[in-house]
Amino acid sequence: MKRTILAAAAILISCLCHDTHACTGLYIGKKCSASGAVVIARCNDFHPTTIMPYVEITEAMSNVPGRQVHGINGFTWDLPATTFRYVSVPYPEISDYGVFASVASNEHGLALTATITGYYCQAAREADGDVPDGVAEETIPSILAPCCRTAREAIELMARVIDLKGSAEQNIIMVADQKEAWYMEMYSGHQYCAVKMPEDMVAVFGNEFMLDTVDPKSKDVICSKDLFKLPARKGFAVMDSNGRMNLRRTYQGDGRMYDFCHLRTWGGRRLLSPSTTGEYSHETYYPLFFRPDSKVSVADAMRVFRDRYEGTPFNPETSGNDEYRVIGDEAQEEVHIVEVYDNLPADMACVTWLSLSEAAHAPFIPLSNAITSCTPAYGLCAQEWGYTKGQAQHIYKRVNAFCANNRKIYSGGVKAYWKLIEDHMLPEFQDVLAKAAALHAGDPAASAALLTEYSNAVQAECIADAERLFDDLVWHMMNFTQTNPYGSNFTTLVNRPSPMPVFDARVDVARVAQWKGWDCVTDAAEKSLTLTRAGKTIKLTAAGPHRRSLGTASFSETDGSVREDPAAASWFDGKVFLPLSVISILD
Repeated sequence: MKRTILAAAAILISCLCHDTHACTGLYIGKKCSASGAVVIARCNDFHPTTIMPYVEITEAMSNVPGRQVHGINGFTWDLPATTFRYVSVPYPEISDYGVFASVASNEHGLALTATITGYYCQAAREADGDVPDGVAEETIPSILAPCCRTAREAIELMARVIDLKGSAEQNIIMVADQKEAWYMEMYSGHQYCAVKMPEDMVAVFGNEFMLDTVDPKSKDVICSKDLFKLPARKGFAVMDSNGRMNLRRTYQGDGRMYDFCHLRTWGGRRLLSPSTTGEYSHETYYPLFFRPDSKVSVADAMRVFRDRYEGTPFNPETSGNDEYRVIGDEAQEEVHIVEVYDNLPADMACVTWLSLSEAAHAPFIPLSNAITSCTPAYGLCAQEWGYTKGQAQHIYKRVNAFCANNRKIYSGGVKAYWKLIEDHMLPEFQDVLAKAAALHAGDPAASAALLTEYSNAVQAECIADAERLFDDLVWHMMNFTQTNPYGSNFTTLVNRPSPMPVFDARVDVARVAQWKGWDCVTDAAEKSLTLTRAGKTIKLTAAGPHRRSLGTASFSETDGSVREDPAAASWFDGKVFLPLSVISILD
């Protein structure tokens, strides 16, 4: 009886916890990058959607032999006695998925993202199936980040691990250093191929193998010894018109494409190279690397990971079809965009723009590989499964969940808020990075302290923003939810539609005003904020205590004229707030 009950419980759990590995990868060569840095990026997608990743700093260790990396499938790998310092974004062990470090950057300027899950065909499975206790994605970052100085060295180590231990899964990884970047596909239990990525091209891809033909004799290719021999021997090799074996058609299966993955490959291409992409085609084999229409910025990369095929027949909000798998999906556990600069000291060369949730409704914040700490919310490793107050991912996830349940009402206001924050943060961080680089030559510790202080301040601000946004979303829902969305007129006896208004996020006026060069003076007794710039004055007075009372905005121009308008100003936590829709008065 006990076995029967346990078996039934196991079946129920497997149904409730259906896992979907659906990551999307992105690469920007340094010659295509707006910042001049090479970029590797990925959204880490998983169901259920609350794995609770966090930020972890692993310190270097010198002459400490006997350490190992352990996988939950029984895999082990010996670490060298001396290992490097690195910053990563792992899962807590309570996730039952292992300590999956996901994205990492180390003190030598090496960055990696692992992994985008791939899927092999039945013939490849039968010829060289998974090794049950082989290397899996949950252990890859913990092997490469502490042990490798360069991208090539990381690929060579990964190849050696698969040669010796085998692979438990099909995976795709990207690694980059200050000189080059590499892309690696792991096809089966022992077969793999890696290529050096071109500096003048970009790539976006869903969960599908993308390499076509390669020259195994090239110095820019690293592959398994039986990569070509095995399919030929087993009779499943797919050759092109020139008699060369096509890797993706061979190992993934000829014509075996799945819209769940293939649409995302097309979706990213259409954003970065609309002039060459065209309409979606299920049958088209899109090349891995392509040239973008213009240089690609970090903001452009953020837009890719937030994309839901807006303006196409595949957008679920307008098509009415929820079958299409978008890039900006609720399954995003975290999203990372890693820049590696070749003109900075190696120990501060990597910048990870991290969104600890679905990127649509959460901010990206910068994490340098030089940081020495993070805030408690970002560093909290959950010790129990369930909703965890104070944990950064859950703080952002609840905002995301709210918006995802009614995107028409809530999504736009939250997206606009984070765009306002990021539009300021992206150029501001470049200034911080330049100051840190100037400090580094004389005092590397001071440089690291500056980068840490800035990152922690941004983390704290964004967490406070997300907490307030959530409260405002709840208030909006409480205020406007009704079964009968009509306004009644008892004179004409006619009901007129009265739909729920779209959510408009509140903005701390002084914070934004200072970005725009205004001097700010707050009067707590009067609940007002006075702004002055270039002879102009704006005085905002918060609303009174009653529901229908509005605040005021007084405008004094340089010619001495004064205008006073009503303004939906509110007082919160010692600050004056305005709706985002009217913050343009500061321009």
